[in-house]
Amino acid sequence: MFIFPSGFMQFREYAKLCHFQTASQIFAIPIIGALATQHPVTALQIAVLFGIGLLVNIFGFTHNEYLDVKIDAASDALSTKPLVKGTVPLRHAFILAYVSFILAFVLTIFFFTKPLPIAVFSLSIALAAIYNRFGKSYIGVDFLLAAWAFFLCLFGAFAVAGYINEYVRIFGILFLFQWWYANIVEGGVKDAEHDFKIGVRNTTTAWGVRVKKDKLILPTSYKIFGLVLSFGFVFVAVSVFIIYDLPSYFWQLTLIYVLCGAIIICAFILLNMKRFDRNLVLKLIIICEFSKAFLPPLILISIIGLSALLLVVFMFCWSAFFMLYEYGTSPPSI
Repeated sequence: MFIFPSGFMQFREYAKLCHFQTASQIFAIPIIGALATQHPVTALQIAVLFGIGLLVNIFGFTHNEYLDVKIDAASDALSTKPLVKGTVPLRHAFILAYVSFILAFVLTIFFFTKPLPIAVFSLSIALAAIYNRFGKSYIGVDFLLAAWAFFLCLFGAFAVAGYINEYVRIFGILFLFQWWYANIVEGGVKDAEHDFKIGVRNTTTAWGVRVKKDKLILPTSYKIFGLVLSFGFVFVAVSVFIIYDLPSYFWQLTLIYVLCGAIIICAFILLNMKRFDRNLVLKLIIICEFSKAFLPPLILISIIGLSALLLVVFMFCWSAFFMLYEYGTSPPSI
């Protein structure tokens, strides 16, 4: 058991609300977009992109939790969420979300003054906000979240270099596949037990995904869609080495292939479950999402060199610390 000082424990509920355990997946997006341009990037620019990415993470998840609190309260499995159990007041979540939103814009406008990066960032965060507001009410809104990640990657490139190249586009596509799958497939299956019952209207429920007497019902077309997104992600990640004849290390390619294998295996297990097991679903999501999160910086090694390992190590340390700090060895409440 991991023991933290009392002050840290008081902060833990806010860290859970902001999903700090997965924040590395978001603050890495604009950083990878910037580094993929192969344009000279300063430490200050990296620090600012990290700050913007972290603020976007806080806004995105806190805003989503604030808007979905009544839906989450209908599920016993989500009773430990900070807003549901009342350990974080709703007004605090509202303030935290919009202060983060404003600060992200202030940093963007102050450090990256040209119109293009500001416009692309505005589009990205607007897509995230629209998804949060309408994601449980309209079919097809899920794609906006995927597009949000794509444009956040482009923002990082435009912010430091003023242009995008083929590598930025490839990483943008990877992030698009990652977040589309995470929302429609992983999120859809995770919430299948209660979303269908309480009348949530989104792409997943319209597809007919639901739990009936502990039996998980996944239409064949839904399974195919999930596997297409998974294989699409892996194909893009691997083919970049062939198309652009990128240099690589044996250990690097080994890690990439292992992570790609984990992604496909997790997708097959998740989409072929017969009985709904929330703990197993959460474990599969964690393995799959962290596998996808570490693939782009590992690919980046072949583009900018071993310095990209610093990002890999930082992402790992951040995720490991906050996962243990927030949840210990228990599955997260997501």
